[in-house]
Amino acid sequence: MFIAITHVAKTDPTDPRSQIVEIGAMTGSSVLWRCTSQEAIARIRSGVRYFMDFDGHQVAVEVAPATLLDDARLRTVRDGCAHSLLSHLPQLPKRSSGIFR
Repeated sequence: MFIAITHVAKTDPTDPRSQIVEIGAMTGSSVLWRCTSQEAIARIRSGVRYFMDFDGHQVAVEVAPATLLDDARLRTVRDGCAHSLLSHLPQLPKRSSGIFR
């Protein structure tokens, strides 16, 4: 199964280097789905595949392994050391305070 990511939520939306805490997809102003980065990492490890569109091409999203200084995180196969395609996606709206996710 391949799932498209169109939006992300970051710890600081104004800083492109801030940590991604949620991924999701939107159409218009409606959120189709969203999950935390940790949920997405668990899903990728269990076989679910995510991708994002970049310059008209589908780019696979994978898990960057944990290091001594950093936890496991999401990245694309085209990311460099200092560049993250996911961090340039539009911001997901904040979660509503209702009982539904």
